[in-house]
Amino acid sequence: NTSSRGLTIATLDVGDELNWCQKCTDDDDILVGSSMGKATRFHAKSLRPTGRTSRGVKSMSFGEDDQLSDMSILMPDSSSEKTDEEYYLAMTASGYGKRIHPSEFSPRARGGKGVMAIKFKKANVGDYVTCLRVVKDNDEILLVTKKGIIVRQKVKDIPSQGRAATGVRVQKVDFENGDVISNVSIVPSSP
Repeated sequence: NTSSRGLTIATLDVGDELNWCQKCTDDDDILVGSSMGKATRFHAKSLRPTGRTSRGVKSMSFGEDDQLSDMSILMPDSSSEKTDEEYYLAMTASGYGKRIHPSEFSPRARGGKGVMAIKFKKANVGDYVTCLRVVKDNDEILLVTKKGIIVRQKVKDIPSQGRAATGVRVQKVDFENGDVISNVSIVPSSP
């Protein structure tokens, strides 16, 4: 029963916050990315059901100064006529990004440290991942910077690269003076 105060769905430790909540099935895979460029993919069925007031289960282990950056659900291909290929979009705060084919991330056991998803430019000290999401070729993205600049970009114009690549400059950002990509929104293609 819901009340005017809402409904508790998870117990959080001091300093923790709930950033994402997405619906998935046992057939889906979950991609979790860290701010330091690591990512892990695991089967949703490896998450055991817990009560509403539990803390949940560990999805990924983090190194020092690393934290959860983004998550996304990869659904199995349900149609035989696939018009759009799915990729993972990786974006950094300094404006570099790339598409990564899902086959680059094989499903692993949850709770691991993950594998490299994107490298950072040596010149961009302090760079971090702001986006690691599932996109389709015909989608577009909206990139929003901390200083309020918004750019709309076609996903298919961002090159597909391997996990160890640094990506290309998708949006010019004055990173040295504190401007960063603060939000990446997916604009789905029209059916």
